[in-house]
Amino acid sequence: MKSNLIIILSHCNSREKREILIDNIKKLKTQNLDVLLLSHIPIPPSIQQMVEYFIYDKSNPIINWPNRGMVFWKKISGDTNYRLQTIYPDYGWTAFNQILLGGNLGLSLDYNHFSFINYDIQITDSVISALNNPTSFLTSKVQPCSEAKPRYPSFMLNILDRKNLKVLLPLINKEHYMCDTLPWKEPGRFKSAEDYWSHLITNFSYTTHPEPIVDLVVFDNPESMFNYSGNNQFKLFFQNNNTHNTIQNDGVSKILLFDIQIPNLKLIVNDEYTNIIKGKNELINLPKIEKIGFTVEEVYTDLTNKYKESIYQTIEYTE
Repeated sequence: MKSNLIIILSHCNSREKREILIDNIKKLKTQNLDVLLLSHIPIPPSIQQMVEYFIYDKSNPIINWPNRGMVFWKKISGDTNYRLQTIYPDYGWTAFNQILLGGNLGLSLDYNHFSFINYDIQITDSVISALNNPTSFLTSKVQPCSEAKPRYPSFMLNILDRKNLKVLLPLINKEHYMCDTLPWKEPGRFKSAEDYWSHLITNFSYTTHPEPIVDLVVFDNPESMFNYSGNNQFKLFFQNNNTHNTIQNDGVSKILLFDIQIPNLKLIVNDEYTNIIKGKNELINLPKIEKIGFTVEEVYTDLTNKYKESIYQTIEYTE
């Protein structure tokens, strides 16, 4: 049997991400390592030809609220304090789906070890050493570019031998991952995909890669989650009148404008203008929206679609 199959989990939906993927495949090939690439979106043939195996699964099983979601919140302080909340889809199961697809194909092939890596990890000398000298079970911690502390355990790098992979794969279960009534978990569910992964590997004997794995792509900039202006000189956030019925709110459409650093900002709602004061946070109740946007120096930006799509967001007063 061959020693190690590198299984790359990917979702390269931009040129930047594809270039990172290509660079990492080239680094792996300098070590004569065989590669299985997985993607939920089409991959250019030129990249497919760089690897031994390729799986394209267009299902991309994202889990949306209320089945499961990732809740984020932010406090805005000023003369009045506000709590902003938004819920993003849960992308964690898409990674587990790729682990199942890649792992099952891998077990049908002639390899002793299987190394699961994300396409965007920084492949350092220590990572190369781990791939060239695979152990029975190695997991890792990740150092995201946008965070101060590493997260553990992570999907960035996990190496399993054939025996451990055969035991692990049947444990990965979507209904269990989505369950929200687990009596031994607070608050009754797995908080994240990494939390579920930690649960899955609890009863295995494993070691941890000594250095944190660096994630080269920042997926969710916390500031961008709460700013729909697309402008770094002010921020805005919506609560619309069609908020999902599972999310508690006061039923009032509103917009909060904050961190305003420019003097010439105008909010336009159904062709009516409101001048926004520099340096002041403003919460404005909204009528039924036909059109909403803003102007900066007479340049108009339309926000109507973003407003209509903001069904998982709330704005509340807080202490």
